[in-house]
Amino acid sequence: MSNHFISLADARTMTTLYLSKKEDILDPQYRGQDILLNSEQFDRDGFDVILGRSAAKGLRFYLGMDPSLQVRIIAVATDENGMDILPPEGTAANPAGGGYLLEYGIKCPPTCPPPPGGLE
Repeated sequence: MSNHFISLADARTMTTLYLSKKEDILDPQYRGQDILLNSEQFDRDGFDVILGRSAAKGLRFYLGMDPSLQVRIIAVATDENGMDILPPEGTAANPAGGGYLLEYGIKCPPTCPPPPGGLE
């Protein structure tokens, strides 16, 4: 088993610091536009699909940006050598199963967990 686990206290410390500083790291022209997300929620079934590939041993998360300049999270399975498991070039997304890459989760803001929230 991997040693990527952290305590709830550490997670809250990290997310609290991020939330308090996220606007400060932006160029002033981009502040107040919810460019940097607090979190993004995904359903399990998408992860089951990409982790169900026979070579899948882990996950990698990339930060991307949609056309409206909102930061998004892109998830991809990785193999035993840490290499991304990518679809062949030109392959269309396959939300019905067999897909390789995940995005378009539920972004917070605007859709955030109700108070008291999770790690927010």
